[in-house]
Amino acid sequence: MDDPTSYFIYQISSSYWQLKDIPGPFWARFTNLQRVWWVRSKRAHEIHMSLHQEYGDCVRFGPNMVSVADPVAIPTIYPIRPGFPKVRTFP
Repeated sequence: MDDPTSYFIYQISSSYWQLKDIPGPFWARFTNLQRVWWVRSKRAHEIHMSLHQEYGDCVRFGPNMVSVADPVAIPTIYPIRPGFPKVRTFP
């Protein structure tokens, strides 16, 4: 895709379809500009809490950002795995 317009449309549509079933504000599907406004207003934490009250435990905040407010879901999202095997010594 050499055409910038085609690339832009592809990026928007692919991010939209990947998270299309997660509820959230309309513009969160396409842009992060509303998040910039939330942070600049110094009320982002209040807005996040109100969106969770409106949409539930799982809310889409941006094209590629989802917020999960359920602590029970943490092991599913971040599974506990054993670390990397350690080498006792190097030659």
